[in-house]
This record gives sequence, structure tokens and C-alpha cells, in this order.
Amino acid sequence: MGNIEVPYHVKLGKSSKYVHLRFTQDLQLEVVIPPDARVDAQSVLKKKQAWIERKYDELSSRRCVFDAGSIMHKGRYLAIITVSPSKEGNEIEIKNDKIIIHVNGTKEPLSLLKEWMRKATSELLTSKLPVYATRFGLSLGSVSVKNTKRWGYCTKDGDLIFTWQLIALPDRLADYVMIHELTHLFEFNHSKRFWAKLASVCPDFKEQHRALSNICTTKSADLNAHELLNLDR
Repeated sequence: MGNIEVPYHVKLGKSSKYVHLRFTQDLQLEVVIPPDARVDAQSVLKKKQAWIERKYDELSSRRCVFDAGSIMHKGRYLAIITVSPSKEGNEIEIKNDKIIIHVNGTKEPLSLLKEWMRKATSELLTSKLPVYATRFGLSLGSVSVKNTKRWGYCTKDGDLIFTWQLIALPDRLADYVMIHELTHLFEFNHSKRFWAKLASVCPDFKEQHRALSNICTTKSADLNAHELLNLDR
């Protein structure tokens, strides 16, 4: 497509009628065709070129919280550096576009970083969530920070749960996540009334929603310390 090469492969699917196109995590295109159908993959690619281009651009522009030796913090990437223990007792500090982890030998650097992010996210929620709840005329129930791949969600009991990676987002998007989940205390699903209520507090919610969709959390299972944190000291 233009100057961009998109690797693809063709595989047989279970459906007897439909052709499916989907991208894998490493941005390879998968063309899934019916096992008994006479389908020309090249014709499918030509017919769906506009969709392929649009989807590829969308997925290739996505950013994740952890990115090979750096971490997103309030919307900007900081290089992760590990050093000897600090005399001041600080385990983690931010300095000159770097996040510095002081390794003391008793805890893994990744564990220290996750604990620090969880604490920073909790402090963010404590300072901002009550302000937005007041705007809605709500009394907050249970609020917790957990290991979830979603930025946040609301339970039917009115409990609000947020990922420990929330602190990675720019302030405006972190605020949007909080407002979005508070809105679910009025409307549990994404009905027209939900979006109308959200718009009353966040008029540019569509822009925020699109921006948020381009940032993804990193699953804990995918956090390989030596690959993500570049721990060669």
C-alpha cells in the first residue's frame, strides 16, 4: 500500500460462507477463508484495500504504557534506568525525562515500578474523583485500583475499579476515564442517555474517547522485565 509493506498470510477458517480479515498484534494481516470456497485472496485484498489501509494506520499509531525500555507517565515516555540504592531512601524518582529505579536487592525493579504506579494512581483518584463526583451530585462508594487491562469499569453495585496504569495517561484522558466511569453510576450501559449525561460534563468526549483508544495498557503477563525495562545496568 503506497510505500508501506503489510505482511499477510492466508488460513482456512471454520465458517462455510464468510471471509474474515484481521490484524494480529504484530500488525500482520490474516486472511481467513472458508475451507471449501474458491476464493482468490488477491481479489479480497484489492476489494478491501481501503479498510486495510485505515485499520493499519489506526493500529500502527497505537501506543502502549510500556515500550521497550521506557514507560509512559502522564502522557510522555520516560526512559527506565536502574541504579544502586539511594542514600535518601527513594526507590523511584523522575529526573531529566528518566524514571530512575533504585534497586535494593530485595525487590525486583518491575515490582517496584508497579507499586509506585499503583500508589501514584491511587493518589490521582483520591485528589480528582471526589471533585467530579460532586459535579454529578454523587456520593462515592468503593473505589479501588486493580490489575485490569481496562482503564476502568463500574460494577452493578456501584463500585469503581481502575487500572494501576491510569497514571500513564495525560491528565485530560485520565480525567475522561474517571468521568466516563462515574457516568455509569447513572446509566450502566452505553445507551443514548449515557452519552447525553457524559456530554453534559465532558462536551468533547468523542475526541477524548478517540484519543484514549490509541493508548493501550500492558498486560501483566506480557511484562518481561529484561525486555521491557532494559535492565542492563
